[in-house]
This record gives sequence, C-alpha cells and structure tokens, in this order.
Amino acid sequence: MNLKSTAQPTVFVVDDDAGALRSLRYLIESDGLPVECFSSAQKFLDVFDPDAPGCLVVDYRMPGMTGLDLNKELRHQDATLPVIVITGHGDVSTCARAFKAGVIDFLEKPVNDDRLLDRVRAALAQDAAAREARRDH
Repeated sequence: MNLKSTAQPTVFVVDDDAGALRSLRYLIESDGLPVECFSSAQKFLDVFDPDAPGCLVVDYRMPGMTGLDLNKELRHQDATLPVIVITGHGDVSTCARAFKAGVIDFLEKPVNDDRLLDRVRAALAQDAAAREARRDH
C-alpha cells in the first residue's frame, strides 16, 4: 500500500490494539470518511506520504514508538498532518506535553464517538485550509 495514491482526505489511524482499530475503522467509515489503519507507528511511517491529505488519530501508549514519538517524527519530516492523540492512560502532564508538541486534541479512551468524529472533521478542515494556504503562496 502506498499513501501517495490517496487523492481525497483520509483519516489515518494508528493503534496497536486490533479491537480498537476495528472499532475506530467502523466508526469513521460510518461517517462516510475514508480510513486507513495501522497496527504500529513504524508501519504507518513505512508508507507515509507528507503530501497525502487527511489527519492522524494515534494511540498514545504503544510498544516501540508512542503516539507522541510519531508526532515528533512527523514534525521532524516537516509534515503538517493534524494529529489527534487518544489514550487510556492520560494525565495532565502527558496532555500538556502533547499540546506543546503540536497535537490538535488529546482524548481519553473510551472516546465518545460524536466527540471523536467532530474532532476528526475539524482536523480534516484544518488540513484542507492549511494546504490551500500553502498552494496560494
């Protein structure tokens, strides 16, 4: 799979929990949005194209590269993909670190479906506006 072929905005989901991935895929697809799921940050990075429009929903705590590590790597690559972090292990300091690192939201599991979809739509709109602004320059 190569994300370069993705023409329309896609919600990229990274979570090491197979059940969570299935649930998130179902929820996002039920809202009519394209979704691609990955079981690790590295699997996502292996096919990531910075030009692919969309947003990233990533679990905070995963083996190997955490969600914040993935966000940091994306910023290192000058990627502008909006990132939403979800976690079952959140605390104030982790949340603060996430926002300082540039994520657009930090949600606790179990995530409220309507809230997540609202934040995903906002992230997609933010990404579209940023891409349009860069094209206009």
